[in-house]
Amino acid sequence: MDAFQNEDLKRAILARQAPVLWVEFRTAILVAVQSHNNTAAGLASPATVRPNANEHALVIEQTKGLATDQFHAVTVTIQIFFHNAQYFITAVAEKWLTKGACPVSLKTQTWRFEMHPDITEGRAWLMDDGTRVSAQEAVERVLLPVLAFDF
Repeated sequence: MDAFQNEDLKRAILARQAPVLWVEFRTAILVAVQSHNNTAAGLASPATVRPNANEHALVIEQTKGLATDQFHAVTVTIQIFFHNAQYFITAVAEKWLTKGACPVSLKTQTWRFEMHPDITEGRAWLMDDGTRVSAQEAVERVLLPVLAFDF
């Protein structure tokens, strides 16, 4: 197999596997949020998942009360996108302090998982800083610190 055929095969694997990985990722999010909501911390500050109309993004929301007149609003936007012949899943978490009418951004963190084709296995994997991770592991890397009170 020459280099051109190799690249064609990688593109075909990505095109076939991207929807599968996205569904695995979305399912892992729903399971993780439900699991969080069943804990003591989740009962006190439950998270909700809002699907986007185009199904290429999800928004996770959580409100953490600080006092009667202020709270932290935490949002996580997770989306799949295609750029330069490569698929990515990104997650952006934002923490806001709301006191009165003006929310103030306190913290933002971004995760980026690249879909990497494996020709020998005929499937694609998520990669995080050069490490192969499952959809479940990727979701845990994002949601565990965010849904906890230390974000």
